[in-house]
Amino acid sequence: MRHEPLLQDPNYIRGHGNFFILQMEMWRQQQRYDDIYEEGLRILPILTPIAPLMCLVVEKYKACAVESGNLAFLVAAHQFYITSLKGQLALNTEQELAKRKQQELQYIATHDTLTDVYNRRFLEKEATTYLAQGDRVTMAIFDVDKFKQLNDTYGHAVGDALLVYLGEVAQSHCTVGIQFIARYGGDEFVFVCHGNSLRYRTVFNALQQTTWTYGDITIQLSISMGVAVRQHTSYEELFAAADEALYKAKETRGVLHVEETSIC
Repeated sequence: MRHEPLLQDPNYIRGHGNFFILQMEMWRQQQRYDDIYEEGLRILPILTPIAPLMCLVVEKYKACAVESGNLAFLVAAHQFYITSLKGQLALNTEQELAKRKQQELQYIATHDTLTDVYNRRFLEKEATTYLAQGDRVTMAIFDVDKFKQLNDTYGHAVGDALLVYLGEVAQSHCTVGIQFIARYGGDEFVFVCHGNSLRYRTVFNALQQTTWTYGDITIQLSISMGVAVRQHTSYEELFAAADEALYKAKETRGVLHVEETSIC
């Protein structure tokens, strides 16, 4: 009786197949072709997931057809070869679907569902990694001035569309592997960069005092940004410093406030 868990174990299948190949060679020397044929009918379906081994047995089946003059070997070899191809195709498709599913789950776990930029979880993990490596890190937190008023006036659909726009513009000024943008929550975004970079000024200038149009609605954007640069510190301390800088920027609104203190 078959033991189903073992039949799903590639190592068990290979062992079974290799043993049959050795046994087949011995039986060929003894011209026991009927035994090879019967055992092959039993063993070949088990070998379907292991295409190279399956093909090797099929080739030996063809050799037996020539040696014995029994065409049944050729018919069986052809049938098993087709079965092997179908099985391998199904296996590859299943593996590809599983890989895509894993990639989708990973993307969902690290990206904001609305704006499609990185999310808070990724921000914390990546910035922590930078700092743990002893890198100097620049963090800029920015948001839209009077965003709640805009939401109340035009509705959340307009507010959401604006957030998507902010994410797209900020993302367009990021170099992969050097800078990234993440949505922290609400209308608050965080720009992170390796080193003491001034790229945050590019992001700020691209958004500040921009005229944004959505349908028949036109809005003059006002952005406030707080910046901090740190090294040899924690993510929490770096974020707190940038957040404090943003708070000072909000006192005036529409300004960029930089607090650049290196903690060594």
